[in-house]
Amino acid sequence: MKGKNLSIEIKHPEGSLEYLVGWIYVTFKTRDAEITVHVSDVFNPAFEIAYLFYGLIQGSIPQLIEVDEEGEIKVIRILPYEDDQVRFQIEDYNYGEGDYGDTGYRRMHMDIILNKKELIEEFCSKFIIFLENEFQAQRWRGTNLKEYYLPAFKKLFPSYIQERR
Repeated sequence: MKGKNLSIEIKHPEGSLEYLVGWIYVTFKTRDAEITVHVSDVFNPAFEIAYLFYGLIQGSIPQLIEVDEEGEIKVIRILPYEDDQVRFQIEDYNYGEGDYGDTGYRRMHMDIILNKKELIEEFCSKFIIFLENEFQAQRWRGTNLKEYYLPAFKKLFPSYIQERR
């Protein structure tokens, strides 16, 4: 990860899962944890993770979304911390299903403190690269993410970075 506290990878399923349509995998990695959130085009909004960061760029904290992985739920939170830092969490939420006695299952996958600017830069830069170079509209049945998000993120993200330098 070369000095970063968090890295994010956004891609369509690959390898033996390359045939899948309607999925985008968003992987969050720290030195100690890794979790992939499987974003589906079955549920609206089109790519809800983007709204977390769009709100964060505009100064809205806290941010929270539930990503429905077609039956499995991941909760992503961005909470205020100190100064220019935020607390970033990814947690399972099973709506009462499963064995609560299973103490071996870790429900909190990620809970880290990050610089707000670092978090925004990591997501936005990777999201823009994905949309410009790797997004395949034919593999996503819903809204064309490139047309929907790219203009807004390209406009908002550089101005955010310039303001913070």
